[in-house]
Amino acid sequence: MSTAEHSQHPLGAYDTDQLVGRSQELAKVYSYLDSSDPTPVVLFVQGPGGIGKSRFLRELVKKAGEQENRIVAQDLIDLYHVIHHTTDGLMQAVYQALPDMNEALARYEREWNHYQRMVLSGNLRQIGEQHERVRQAFVAGLKEATQRKRLLLVLDTAERAVYTADPTSSGRAPLDYEIAESWRWLVEILPELENLLLLVAGREQAMALEKLLSRKREGIRVDTLELSRLSEEESLAYFRAMADTARRRGDEDTAERIEGLDEPLLRRVHRYANGLPILLALVIDLLNVGSPGEIPENLVSDESDEARDHLPAELESRLIERIRYLTPEGDTIDALGRAPKGVDTQLLARLRGISEDEARRELKEVKKFTFVKVRPSDNRVFLHDVMYEILGRQLFTGPQDAPASDKANKAIIGYYDDKLGRIQEQMQRTVRSVLETGEGGIDLTELARLTVERQTLLAEILYYRLRQDPGQGFHQYYRYMREAILSGQVLLDLLLQTELVSFWAEQDPAGQCEALGGFPRDLLRSVLAIRPVTRAWAEGRYEDAVESVDRIQSKQPELFQGNGARVGTRAIFDAWKAYSHIYLGSKDDLKTAQALLDAAVEDLENVLHSDSKGLDAAHEWRTKAVLGFVLRVRGYLYRVQGDLERAVKDYRKAVRLWRDVNVRIEQARTLNDLGFALAELGQWEDGRALVRDALAMQEEMGLYSLAGLSINTLAHIAIREGEYASAADRARRALALFRALGFERGAGLALTALAEANRRRSVQSATWSPERKIRYLREARDWAQEAVEIFRREKEKLREVEALIEVGCACRDWLHLRLKNRNPVDNPDHLLRQARRSLERAAEEASSAYRYRQIDALVNLAWLYYYAERDDDLQEAIRKAEEAIPPAYVLYGDGASEATTQPSDPAGLETSQPLIWLQQGKLQVLKGVIHFDNFQRQRKAGDNENEQAVEELQKSARFFTLGFEYDRRSGQQHQGLRQAKETVYARWKKLDPEYLQHVAQAVIEVENELGLDKSAMREFLEGRALWYGDD
Repeated sequence: MSTAEHSQHPLGAYDTDQLVGRSQELAKVYSYLDSSDPTPVVLFVQGPGGIGKSRFLRELVKKAGEQENRIVAQDLIDLYHVIHHTTDGLMQAVYQALPDMNEALARYEREWNHYQRMVLSGNLRQIGEQHERVRQAFVAGLKEATQRKRLLLVLDTAERAVYTADPTSSGRAPLDYEIAESWRWLVEILPELENLLLLVAGREQAMALEKLLSRKREGIRVDTLELSRLSEEESLAYFRAMADTARRRGDEDTAERIEGLDEPLLRRVHRYANGLPILLALVIDLLNVGSPGEIPENLVSDESDEARDHLPAELESRLIERIRYLTPEGDTIDALGRAPKGVDTQLLARLRGISEDEARRELKEVKKFTFVKVRPSDNRVFLHDVMYEILGRQLFTGPQDAPASDKANKAIIGYYDDKLGRIQEQMQRTVRSVLETGEGGIDLTELARLTVERQTLLAEILYYRLRQDPGQGFHQYYRYMREAILSGQVLLDLLLQTELVSFWAEQDPAGQCEALGGFPRDLLRSVLAIRPVTRAWAEGRYEDAVESVDRIQSKQPELFQGNGARVGTRAIFDAWKAYSHIYLGSKDDLKTAQALLDAAVEDLENVLHSDSKGLDAAHEWRTKAVLGFVLRVRGYLYRVQGDLERAVKDYRKAVRLWRDVNVRIEQARTLNDLGFALAELGQWEDGRALVRDALAMQEEMGLYSLAGLSINTLAHIAIREGEYASAADRARRALALFRALGFERGAGLALTALAEANRRRSVQSATWSPERKIRYLREARDWAQEAVEIFRREKEKLREVEALIEVGCACRDWLHLRLKNRNPVDNPDHLLRQARRSLERAAEEASSAYRYRQIDALVNLAWLYYYAERDDDLQEAIRKAEEAIPPAYVLYGDGASEATTQPSDPAGLETSQPLIWLQQGKLQVLKGVIHFDNFQRQRKAGDNENEQAVEELQKSARFFTLGFEYDRRSGQQHQGLRQAKETVYARWKKLDPEYLQHVAQAVIEVENELGLDKSAMREFLEGRALWYGDD
């Protein structure tokens, strides 16, 4: 047969305009549709591939919708598409298929739109709560709509929702990841949906869904409808319908060819095809090659059983032969077969190397065939699943296909990379104004749409990556999965999981392979088993996350037993459990988290550093990724406890690991946290550079809530540098972004930073009028109070404590100004009460788990009483602060703390917490200020040789010296102590040399007592030309 002869005929039979046969099957469905019994019915429509299930269902939907007393979905919901394996995707598909129910589902639509916007916020707890409201609104809407009318919904290709050979065959309950999440949810809500008729169509494997449903069938009627093969008479009618359809579409040649086949031949074709519509269509296609009536004798001359058994393979071979020779349709079918996620004009143009106009025409041509499907939502073109199987078996295998496969893979990945880049550019334009200036607004509906589109693209990229290189595909899954969890994108997480398990179900349907191309099965089981834990964490359900870890470790002990690769599995479960305990925040929670993380780090490092670690490349990669996560979480634990040096050490190790395994979302998160910790230690330049790197990565990935956190981190760094105007600008930008996205927790963090920046700016600005300073302090107080309310709702104790401290400090500084500049508008007693109440509450809330913040609150409370001139309260506050400071943070002889001679204190705190050293320094400076005030009063009361005045001056000098020394121990140049140095300089520069000699004498005594060669105070006084100790 010549190429010309092949090319002049269409490939494949037309899809018929009318359904042939199936009268009995239709009657059974209508018996349920017309029934007055409101019990929900699930009818499984079962049959092999190519039997005509989809055609039958489309006709059913078309006819059933003609009755007014029914609500009928306008389209099938095809489980071939993995988006429908998720609850979110299924709800949206049902909503879109039921336009007549818009009123009943109006609340669902509102809740869904709100949920989509909330996902942008990254507010994990609120996302989880809103997600549940969406589901409740959906069920309520369906219940309302079906009170008086029967509702017909249809799921097609249901076997795709089952990810193992038969998860029910052993008699056990299927694991969560063996059945689509949307089906498991349906099973739970079906008893509530009266008057529902749900048709579930699929191959034999789909009957596992029926078994799962039967276990919970109380309140549900379950039945099965098996589609039989066409009878001989129905097959003849099918051929006539093909001819009629071709004629109606203007293809007289094809119509005449079909009509030219005599009846005895057609009856033999029926027997060979055994009444299977897809085979009937392919046979008719082959019979139409050449002149009318030409018959390929080898297909119909032998009616033996053996010949019939070989018919499918023969037909497949002939079909592939035609695809190879027929252009352009054959080339288009080849391209469609290589892109099972669907083809649009842009992708076909890449695959074929043609223009988009040509691609558009070719797609239009192939849409008329029975084995071609079009998805209405995006007009992408797919093949019938049987055609994908045929092409996979006959054409896309063996080394001879490698060049074409590689070319197609490059075209597909290039297409997705370009599309992903365009979406991210659109997302960036949507948020640019707010992100860069803190002004303008964000079209949240558009940003939500782009986010969902990006999520779908990532899942489809994963589909192709897994099939190109399973090992690298697993790496890609891990990267995308971490992004989904850390940004609260539950839908993306579910899509990725579905692609992962679908890949294994497709490649290893019997479940016998231990690995697929560098992707071991035990890694699959591990990452799937932990999904309930990570989702609970992503939705802010930390107690549930802890319980899930315990439950899984109890029910699936085989995942965790042993060494080598199993160490990584144990460690990742323990790390998520520890992470949840940290967020729960009690003293016992933090202690538990510390123990879990320490053990995990030790085990993981032992495995990775062992000469006989016994890890293949995949397990070693994953073990590094797990260690990176464990170190990041432990770094966070150290940071919230104030142990910044250890936090920095863990963060630096984690960053190196994240670079090694190339998990950018985790790298960005860790860089941000490391930058903040370094800034707290006074390393502002390094901290700022790292946070800027994190910010660039997050913007590139379109993770704007995380980007806002990095902008806010930059605000904190600017505060520590003393750049308060710049800090306020960054905090305002972060706040504007968080509010636009609806990220309440982020707004609380930005409000706290903005409050601190304003407060410190008011204190620093010597040229401002008192009223202007008070205006800034009033704003700081209000912002901090708003943050308190946010963190109270979020149940985040540490952040609430920090905001309370800001409220107290703003009111304290306001009181200080007002006492010096009286105004009847402001009531000093009210300011004192509010400041005291906030700081006392902060100290109480922090006492159980956050010692350094408790000390912070108590030291600020002491300063409050100093400004308010409440001497009795002042001394009591100093006493409480000193009692709260562990003995390890008190300097003794030779510059050592008590920790060098005594065991660690009961709380387990050690001298590596610079924030406690810092607070100790602030407390000593306060004591120095008190004694300097006493010195001034004594000097005024007596002569210049007043011994009591000299004694007070020397005490002041001792405490100032200790304060500066504690500050040096903290490793920081804290803004409060920078201000203290200026206070000391302003006071001491006016002293006579004789007094400065007394000051130097006191400084030398402290140096001798602590065994210091040169104290920070001596360096300071030498720098300011006030050192008189060498005279």
